[in-house]
Amino acid sequence: MIELHRHIGDLLVDGGFATRRQVNRALRKQRYSHRYLADILLEQEILDHQEHDAVLRLQKALEDGKLNLSHITELLEHRGEIVGSLDEKIHARLGELLLEHGDINRQQLRKGLREQRRTGEHLGKVLMRLGYVKRTDVRRAQRLQKQLSAAACGAAFVFSQAVAAGPAPQNQNRMLADAVPMVATAASSAGVAGSSSKLKSNTIKALKGNASKSVELRHARDPALQASLEAAVRQMGVGHAVSQKRLSLVLVDITDINSPRMAEVNGDNMQYAASLPKIAILLGAFEKIEQGGMKLTPQVRKELTQMIRTSSNTAATNMYHAVGPQFLARTLQSEKYKLYDPAHDGGLWVGKEYGKGGAWKRDPLHNISHGATAMQVARFLYMMETGQLVSPQASRQMKEMMSEPAINHKFVKGLEEARPGSRIFRKSGTWRDYHSDCAVVERDGRRYIAVALAESSRGSKWLPEVIVRMDDMVFKDKGLTIAAR
Repeated sequence: MIELHRHIGDLLVDGGFATRRQVNRALRKQRYSHRYLADILLEQEILDHQEHDAVLRLQKALEDGKLNLSHITELLEHRGEIVGSLDEKIHARLGELLLEHGDINRQQLRKGLREQRRTGEHLGKVLMRLGYVKRTDVRRAQRLQKQLSAAACGAAFVFSQAVAAGPAPQNQNRMLADAVPMVATAASSAGVAGSSSKLKSNTIKALKGNASKSVELRHARDPALQASLEAAVRQMGVGHAVSQKRLSLVLVDITDINSPRMAEVNGDNMQYAASLPKIAILLGAFEKIEQGGMKLTPQVRKELTQMIRTSSNTAATNMYHAVGPQFLARTLQSEKYKLYDPAHDGGLWVGKEYGKGGAWKRDPLHNISHGATAMQVARFLYMMETGQLVSPQASRQMKEMMSEPAINHKFVKGLEEARPGSRIFRKSGTWRDYHSDCAVVERDGRRYIAVALAESSRGSKWLPEVIVRMDDMVFKDKGLTIAAR
């Protein structure tokens, strides 16, 4: 653990976040206090709160044995989908490093890669088995990979600060320039000076390539999709419910995840949503786990999954209290998420356990205990799809918990009957005349987000028809399919 803290300290020095003297002083304090290095540097006002959070995330990635650059480049509220990680790009070059050192030729590398794809073995083991390299050759190349990964972590750390510094190109270019020497140092210290320039170039290109733009769904309205949604409302004969704000709908075509197409009616109208806001507890749990306040034990994982898939009120109540009402409310209202925003009529809110206990605090605008707006639910699902809920890994885990829904009604019923073969990641809610459902739906190369909140005794009849009509709207355009991820 001491070596890990030293490693993180080296990255902070290389990134210009602290001096060597400051890091050494903090490390001495860390040895006897057994606290996180980041906490000590924050206390000494060497790191600010954003940098502190970044260091903690980096440490957790290292503790898990992962140097996942897609995780690190999103540290400071970086928005956008990550398509592959720099860590993966670097590790994929083991063969190229052996090639550049003269240990193998191009033909041997191609044969080794074919054999690797066939057997699934590590490339180094394949090349040794084929007699092309010795164990010492592979170990030398692996040491280089480790140095490059460490340097790239530092570079990505600097780049995440550039993202946080704002969209101004001069800010990002300046900080990217600061990141280049880290990769150069790693390459030259490993004895591959000839490849240093190319490695620097590839590293910076990969870092830049991982920075896709954030998309605010409210600004992604598509006129054609909007017209189709409004026509469906008329055809279903639910215009009166829409005009009375007893029905809210949002549809987002995310087949092209970076160019979503959105349509809505009453998207920013807050309603009682019964069990649907349990997704907010899910987010709160993973956020608290990320911050070290909870652990994702098998029991916690089981209860979170039951809370979503079977809508267990017991599990939801247990997790609500484990997360803490105040922590959850702060998370939902935070600048990071803004999933409850008074400027948009509120949003996701859980102010009461899912049991007989009294309310902790109903939402400030409407006095609702378990509420949502269709737009904020759609934003939640879009952030999950783009890896923005806590981290890409946490987003994937949350999505997995929303898979395999155990309750066959509303959206699930409509799709299973009319559009079999759909993969559905959903959470619904029902209480008396209140009916809600939300889902990410994937089928035949298409992907979309659907949300419906209804207050009517006929709501359970409306929602299966709503989802089928929404599905038809997405599949009208036959020109798009989900890009390879």
